[in-house]
Amino acid sequence: MARLLSVLLSLVILALATQIGTPRHAYACSTGPDFNPVAKSDVIVEGRFLGYEVLPDTEMTRGSPYVPVKVEMAVQRVFKGEVVGTTISLVDPVSLSAHDEDAWIGASGACGAFDADPTGRYAIMGLSRNEDGTYRPHRMFWFFLGDGPDGDVYVRALERIASFADAAELPPLGSGSGPSGGGREVGSFVAAGAAILGVALLGTSAAVRVRGRRRW
Repeated sequence: MARLLSVLLSLVILALATQIGTPRHAYACSTGPDFNPVAKSDVIVEGRFLGYEVLPDTEMTRGSPYVPVKVEMAVQRVFKGEVVGTTISLVDPVSLSAHDEDAWIGASGACGAFDADPTGRYAIMGLSRNEDGTYRPHRMFWFFLGDGPDGDVYVRALERIASFADAAELPPLGSGSGPSGGGREVGSFVAAGAAILGVALLGTSAAVRVRGRRRW
């Protein structure tokens, strides 16, 4: 009986160790539970997109499935950092398809900021500052995209920015299941362990019953 129990427990430990050692899925555009877009952004601005232009190919972009675009934004409000003037230029290298200039594929996994022509839309977003004075948008730094500065979604965006800027501890973004990999990975690990442990206990119980019958 002791030997059987030892074998079953060894199988459980081995299976759990295999689960721990299994590489987690890598997602091209994901964040961890402590990701803070306010801290990561050089500037955070609110305003309306005026239009865009396709930038010429360079050695860096030639052969890429994307073509870089420069999007002009009329800034209405600055939440973080400083910008020069009331209009800024955003350069996004991974949102517009190189094969179809009407195909916006920012959601394809490369963290492009735009899924459609942004002209006329209103946004709140964090940006990284480029050396040439332009700014780089990023999918993970979006706070709001809509037709104008109103509505419940807009209000929640403002509250979200305030919570990051003022909170003593960062809220647990990405802690649920999904691309961040937090809840789903841990959940599958716990479920696997519970299932294996359950099988081991059932096996032990069956062995005890068999041995009990043999004694009689």
